[in-house]
Amino acid sequence: MNARSRYTLIACSGLAVGFALGWITRSTPALFNVEVLVGRSVMPLPTQGARVHPAPRAQSTPLPPASRLRSGVEILAWLEEHDFHLAVHPFNADAFDPKLAALLDLSPAEVDQINGALRQTKQRLDELAIQTATSKVSPDGKLLTVMVSPLPAQGDALYANLLGTIKKVLGPDRFQLFDQIAGAGFDGAFDRYGLNPVTYELSLEPSDTQVGGPVYNYKRYFVGADGKSSGWGSGVLSRSAIEATFPVLAHFLPADFGNQAPPPTPGGG
Repeated sequence: MNARSRYTLIACSGLAVGFALGWITRSTPALFNVEVLVGRSVMPLPTQGARVHPAPRAQSTPLPPASRLRSGVEILAWLEEHDFHLAVHPFNADAFDPKLAALLDLSPAEVDQINGALRQTKQRLDELAIQTATSKVSPDGKLLTVMVSPLPAQGDALYANLLGTIKKVLGPDRFQLFDQIAGAGFDGAFDRYGLNPVTYELSLEPSDTQVGGPVYNYKRYFVGADGKSSGWGSGVLSRSAIEATFPVLAHFLPADFGNQAPPPTPGGG
């Protein structure tokens, strides 16, 4: 295939995906956190208020929810047949993505019901991880390492319970659409519900002082349960932020952690 033909194919593929996403998300807020998978390539789409389709015509009439869901399922089936795959991440931390909730026409009460189940799932996973995790401090006392082992049996039960709640709240039509566009994201949430071994590394010496006290460097990484995938993140957090964001890591913090003075600024008095 020559360069012009490849360019034409890519352009046509982009138009097809843009049209499909525009149709599925019409009359809903800005696009939720989504990736479009074309064959084996991953193309992230803009998520911060950007649109991937033209503004609706002035005379257009939004589809009623039931019709929108049917149309969405049909278009997604067409995309799958032509090797296009949507991968939506359905949760923001431990809350259901509000844009996905709008697409699925969830009521506030339905969102609250799902979020309640999400919080219970996350809390129980953290409790189980704390029970099985191990920790060690480096010989020089400067680095805390916490290792979380997989939780296959308990994680499977929590996965099944949460999925059952979502199925019950959404009903068959809405769950079909949810499963097609967010099923993979659901399966990968919460470190695959305890299947992925996770390691935290935290400096016990503050790197700086910000509003509220000292902050510390951390790293968090995992190896996927399939033995092929992996990921990591890093940054700086205060003690209160660690407790809010990483309860498992926070469980192993020394009692005096957060009270240390930061290192002197180079060249300072």
